Amino acid sequence: MVNNIRAQYDKLAQKNLKDTEDWYQNKFETIKVEEAQNNVELQSGKSELRELLKQKQSLEIKIHGEHRKIYHLEECVTMTKVENGQHLAPLNKVLLELQAELKDVRAEVERLVRNNKDLLCVKMKLEAEMDNYQRLIHGITADPESQAKA
Repeated sequence: MVNNIRAQYDKLAQKNLKDTEDWYQNKFETIKVEEAQNNVELQSGKSELRELLKQKQSLEIKIHGEHRKIYHLEECVTMTKVENGQHLAPLNKVLLELQAELKDVRAEVERLVRNNKDLLCVKMKLEAEMDNYQRLIHGITADPESQAKA
């Protein structure tokens, strides 16, 4: 009976040992599969990282090139402003001289217009006076009939 119990116990122990080994074997297989998947994902991630680093480096080179272009364009703008200033300075000087001369000419023309107006007024007054004297002279020498006709 003891041998029978011992045999059943050995059988049960063997079964438990086999079940445990199968469970561990299954666990290790699962872990190995997960590890393989993780290694694949890790390699993929490393490849993606390398590619992104290359893209970053390429973009940094482009940015540096664009900064150089901007710097050179700003230099060109500055140089163009200086050159334009040098070309325009004599023209601005001539323009200012012409404006001053125009101002003087305008003032002279206005003065001459005032003088002409004054002279025209004097002329009109003199003509009126002359007409008045003419009438007086004609009135004295003319007969009363011609004065009535006039």
